[in-house]
Amino acid sequence: MDFFLNTKPVALKKSVSFGSIEIREYPVVLGDNHSVKFPLALDWDHQNSLSVDCEEYEESRACLRRTSIEMFTPPCDRLGILLKHNSRDQVTRSAKALEQVAKQAKKELDSASSTTSSQIQSKKNQTSGKRDKVKPSKLARLFRGASTKRRM
Repeated sequence: MDFFLNTKPVALKKSVSFGSIEIREYPVVLGDNHSVKFPLALDWDHQNSLSVDCEEYEESRACLRRTSIEMFTPPCDRLGILLKHNSRDQVTRSAKALEQVAKQAKKELDSASSTTSSQIQSKKNQTSGKRDKVKPSKLARLFRGASTKRRM
């Protein structure tokens, strides 16, 4: 027992290393983001996968990094991507269904915001004649004291 009490802690060398990276390819499908036209999403099941050494991957990728503006995909390009993997009829039906969801979401949001604003107005009307007496805060008293000192 005394042995454990009298020993000095041993400094352990900490390190992290990575072996390989698994790269998976997923099919692109019509997404459910109703704030853009023809939203893209990845399907749940991957098609292909590839395992690459981490160092090799980083070296090969260094010159391929894109800026955020380069990652923007215009609606016409998104439509082209969708049509590579889906029929025009499938894309059209999905886009119409998504448009209906967007309209319903907007309607619910408008309804909720008008209810909230009417509740706020009602609350204002109830409390308009009742003002609570608020004691000045310690900070406000300090500022008042500082301003009177400056005048002297």
